[in-house]
Amino acid sequence: MNLINKRTQELSLLSKDDIDNLAAHFDASKPYHTKNGMKKVYPDFGKNLIESIVNLEGYQWIGGNFYEHTHPYFPHVDKHKMQEGNMMVMVIPIRYTGRMPNLIIFDQEYHQGPYTWLMDWERSEGSEISKFDTNKMGRENYPALSDITNKTDKPIPLNLATELDMYPKEMLHGLSGKSHSFRPGNVIMFDGVRIHATSKLEGPKLGLTLRYTKK
Repeated sequence: MNLINKRTQELSLLSKDDIDNLAAHFDASKPYHTKNGMKKVYPDFGKNLIESIVNLEGYQWIGGNFYEHTHPYFPHVDKHKMQEGNMMVMVIPIRYTGRMPNLIIFDQEYHQGPYTWLMDWERSEGSEISKFDTNKMGRENYPALSDITNKTDKPIPLNLATELDMYPKEMLHGLSGKSHSFRPGNVIMFDGVRIHATSKLEGPKLGLTLRYTKK
């Protein structure tokens, strides 16, 4: 099976023991590296576990991390424009608080990344938001202002707008896509140029992200 393709895949692959081991590793990894409101941990333990379950022969690991955050993460893309070939992003849900959140993967792509659209957030000097590596100096703050593919020229579908109602609806104009449950045990895979975002949260959310290219 070619894991790197344009079709988003969502597979139930991990056992409860796998999930518990991933969570325990994160919890034992203090002190955390914190950036842009996320607690991050090097992914070696999670990478080894996933590669013992998923056949990744012929794929090259290029990065990733455990991450925990309380506030929804902005629409963004992961693939660098200078990187050759396709990139696969794997998101592994580990735990969440309250109502199960979702990962929104849009149909639209952005090929000049990596990039994070900060929507209606203020970029005040010294704030966590000002520390993003991209989105400096007043650049586009929502996707439709950028050169993205497949813009619909329509309002975002109501079901997605409801999950992303922390943003003004007009900032989501032109987007379409699918919502994927952040269900522990699942592995969600998608192309690194696809725009994706976190739905609204009720508390901390812990996951693992791994990124691969085809050798």
